[in-house]
Amino acid sequence: MTFHRLLDDAFELRQAADYEVDVTINPEVVRGMINGGRSFLAAASRYLEELPGGAEGGGRGEEA
Repeated sequence: MTFHRLLDDAFELRQAADYEVDVTINPEVVRGMINGGRSFLAAASRYLEELPGGAEGGGRGEEA
């Protein structure tokens, strides 16, 4: 699952939960979204760590 698809699916689910009446949400779908969110967080953390200056430097090569 791409992160774009994950975000799009989560938005659609949230819209349904917020604005539709009597919505049933499959717990397996929610588990998948949670796992996808964890994968996104891990990928974003790795990306930030690889930037010059690491996550604390904001990728600008500046010292904090």
